[in-house]
Amino acid sequence: MEKLTLQKIKVYKKVCGIYKIKIHDKEYIGSSKNIQHRLRQHLITLKQNKHHNHTMQNLYNKYGIDNIYFEVIETCLEENRISREKYYINSIKPYINHILDPENIIRDKEYKHRISISKKKYYETHSPVNIKMVYQYSLEGKYLQSYKSITDAAISTNQDTTAICSVCNNRSYTAGGYR
Repeated sequence: MEKLTLQKIKVYKKVCGIYKIKIHDKEYIGSSKNIQHRLRQHLITLKQNKHHNHTMQNLYNKYGIDNIYFEVIETCLEENRISREKYYINSIKPYINHILDPENIIRDKEYKHRISISKKKYYETHSPVNIKMVYQYSLEGKYLQSYKSITDAAISTNQDTTAICSVCNNRSYTAGGYR
């Protein structure tokens, strides 16, 4: 494997295929229509501490640029790229990948769990921006009840949230026989 540097990846400009990134002893499998461009994106976002894959970012932060390597596993036609990536993910079982099936974008349990925890932590300290009090009135204008969110109103009245949003934003007059 070669060290991941901008100089070394230049030879893969406009090369379509499957690549492996290794940080310390952990691996990641990816694919791209332009391997040079994709590896460059990985390297730049890792250096900026903004990589979308938190596992890769944490490994990079821990082990540094000197312990990140890459290898082009296979070059292939663009129409075969995703199925070949899936083959290598299933064969190698890379630790860093969170998408286990690139054809159907199926994420692993660890990724889902981490996202769930981060959302819960966020909502402990921030109030959600999409929560809007909803007041239910009869068609005659008599106040009936309040709901803390559009979702709660939709569930209680057995309506779609879109219908309730439409009334709240004055695009419709009624939803489910209520105002």
